[in-house]
Amino acid sequence: MRLLELRKVNIVTAIFSLLLNIFYFFPITISIIKNDGGPFGFGFIVLLITLPLNLLIIPTICLFLPKWRSSKSLIYFNFFSSILLLLSFGFLKFVSGL
Repeated sequence: MRLLELRKVNIVTAIFSLLLNIFYFFPITISIIKNDGGPFGFGFIVLLITLPLNLLIIPTICLFLPKWRSSKSLIYFNFFSSILLLLSFGFLKFVSGL
């Protein structure tokens, strides 16, 4: 894969991870903490899923820094974290729709 194509994939996955984290997983996490886990505290189970997903924003932000932009290991980690975020998003949407 050429370097230019790799940078495009890098930017797209980074923006996707940022948007999914900011507009979906952060509000869920804040809502669970604000409501003390909901009835009987069952929301804390979802909190165990969303907190590690919120931490995936750190390598995403690092990809926008010039020092880390060409790190292939960080690019691969960010790509797989984007897949994990997408699968978690689908799982949580499916569970909440039941």
